[in-house]
Amino acid sequence: MNVFVVVMIAMVTMVWLLRKHWPVGPSLLVAGAIFWVFLDPSVGTLGTCLYNVGIKPQTYDLVGALYFVVCLEIEMNKSGCLNGMVRYLIAKIPSLRLTMAIMPAFLGLLPSIGGARFSAPIVDTLARNQGIANERLSAINFWFRHVFEYTSPLVPSMILTCTLAGIGIGELIGHVAWVVVLAFACGWIVLIRPIRTHAEESQTIDPNDLRSYRRDFFMCLVPIAFAFVLMVGFGLKASVAMGLVSLISYVALRLLKRGVPFKRIYLGAVEWRLLRDIFCIVFFIELLEQTGALMQIVEGFRAAPLPIPVIIAMCSFTIGVLCGTSQGPCAILTPIAVALPGFELLDLVGILVVFSFAGIMVTPTHMCMMISLDYFKSDFFRMLRLCFITMNLKMLVFSSIVWYFWF
Repeated sequence: MNVFVVVMIAMVTMVWLLRKHWPVGPSLLVAGAIFWVFLDPSVGTLGTCLYNVGIKPQTYDLVGALYFVVCLEIEMNKSGCLNGMVRYLIAKIPSLRLTMAIMPAFLGLLPSIGGARFSAPIVDTLARNQGIANERLSAINFWFRHVFEYTSPLVPSMILTCTLAGIGIGELIGHVAWVVVLAFACGWIVLIRPIRTHAEESQTIDPNDLRSYRRDFFMCLVPIAFAFVLMVGFGLKASVAMGLVSLISYVALRLLKRGVPFKRIYLGAVEWRLLRDIFCIVFFIELLEQTGALMQIVEGFRAAPLPIPVIIAMCSFTIGVLCGTSQGPCAILTPIAVALPGFELLDLVGILVVFSFAGIMVTPTHMCMMISLDYFKSDFFRMLRLCFITMNLKMLVFSSIVWYFWF
């Protein structure tokens, strides 16, 4: 059977499963099973895939990195540092509009599942008595929450992509760092600039409280910066860097009498669903390789009348919309980008990452969008319109710059 027909069957099945509220990992596993059934239904192929998943160092680096990211999130949250950081930023940023944009963006530096629920009350508090439509508040919370995802070494899809592509996180971050500025600027133009605020009576904060909030701010900022330096500056593997950061943060919090119990951190960070999804993603990729589907898809891409970068962009965006998470397109397309000759790998991976994020920013399958809609009781289509306009502006500028300077 033609491989692209199999791809269509697999994608339709995966979308149907996602609509039935299946997790991404098992949905990908079913899609992989479809490739196996139609292209190479042998027990030996399954055994080879399982063996390769078990011996690859990338599997364990990925599991370790994501595990220690969750550990750091628990440390910052349960110690109260995260709450203090929020209060410090609110006190120090003079512009209400700027604070509304910066707060979700800053909290997005430490990614967490459904993290938009944490920043939503902050945006709501800042916008109180300002007469701002709920749909705009939802869009502000949702959009700015994700502006740093292109360059954060803590974002799971960035770790996954760099691991699969065999490139350093620092290399990819350096290649697409300018997109953060572009995303913030587009969000400001479409979502923030039209807002007209009126002055509120300022609240006096006790100097002692402010000093405490400042310490919390740096307690949250330093681990993120340190992880960045270890991975970008020293080239450490993500799992090693995040393990060091988590352990040092644990000791520092204990010395400051704000420690979180060891078991609460390192046992609480064991998320079996996350481990399951990692296995499913890696196994899916092995199935693509062992059944020959990957090379057939690559050959089909090479024979297509459209330029390869355009095809990568279209596929990344489409799969992002369907999955609602950037891990899906990154898991599916990164091995394909690696196998394509004649193009700079960093360029293709950069396009893949940016267009994947573009797709998840305009889909109801993205958990953060649903959380923002629910919190602000917004109309879905009105919020989606704002996000769609912002995303189109960003991708128009991005595509023009990339086409001119990269190809």
